[in-house]
Amino acid sequence: MQQFRSRGLLGSLSSSVSCTVEIQGDTDKMSINKIDLMDKQTLLILEKETSRELLIEIINVFMGETGERMAGLNEAGKQQSQSLVITQAHAIKSSAGTFGANRLQEAASRVEVLGRQGKLEQAIAAIDLVDDVVQKTFQIYTRHYSENAVVPAPESE
Repeated sequence: MQQFRSRGLLGSLSSSVSCTVEIQGDTDKMSINKIDLMDKQTLLILEKETSRELLIEIINVFMGETGERMAGLNEAGKQQSQSLVITQAHAIKSSAGTFGANRLQEAASRVEVLGRQGKLEQAIAAIDLVDDVVQKTFQIYTRHYSENAVVPAPESE
């Protein structure tokens, strides 16, 4: 098995992953659905820097921790806790970006930004969208990393 090199991995990812969001109004489900659920290029970089076996393990950890963070985000919304909403959304956004879950990164970022802007009601309303995207992301990653799946090369643009 190839040894895991965190500096190389993080350096490679920093050049391919970024997230810039401005929130001007309500969450727009139509625009977020145009964003890919899974960035295959990011996954190829991760696999190159680690190994397929290790990447599958890491993806499983990502999905487990994201599920826990999503439960925390739902609870924060029920408690109407601005700081917890921001913290949980930020954690989901960050890990989603690392693993190429672009739509999830965007959805969580919207909740975080709304929370930071003091728009707690809008942030809480947007949590349902994050939850929906989490479920879709888990489905596509599970399908993609089934036992016989091979990481496909990204399509040329």
